[in-house]
Amino acid sequence: MTMANFQSNAKEVKEATEKALLRAAEVIGGTAESYAKQLCRVDTGLLRNSITHGLEGGKPSIMSYKADRGDGKGEYSGTIPKTSDQPTVVIGSNVEYAPYIELGTRAKAEGANGEGLKGGIAPSPYLRPAIEDHKEEYKQILAAEFSGLK
Repeated sequence: MTMANFQSNAKEVKEATEKALLRAAEVIGGTAESYAKQLCRVDTGLLRNSITHGLEGGKPSIMSYKADRGDGKGEYSGTIPKTSDQPTVVIGSNVEYAPYIELGTRAKAEGANGEGLKGGIAPSPYLRPAIEDHKEEYKQILAAEFSGLK
């Protein structure tokens, strides 16, 4: 009877899987950032130019970003604290009014029935549709990265 000799490739498989996941996350992040910039309402360009993406999770525990200010005054940078141990794509802006453009603000009602809403900012979503409207594309990117694993 012949004994088979087995070799474990678990370490190599794990490393290749992690690298494929990180590559896919980076491509997905860049693609979502591009869609968000296309959808972003523009007045001065500061918000659109501040939209960026990055990867968090694992190491390092803080994600850094750098973006063009869009107003001719150079760049700005910052960090986002780690919120997950798993690789996660983060997309957004550090511009103070970014959430108000995405979500809008509550308008004040004139009259007893709430008729004649006045004031406030109407929502102009750019982040959510950049993610939600392209889920199938992101799945294809992920599948393409993993299809190359052997």
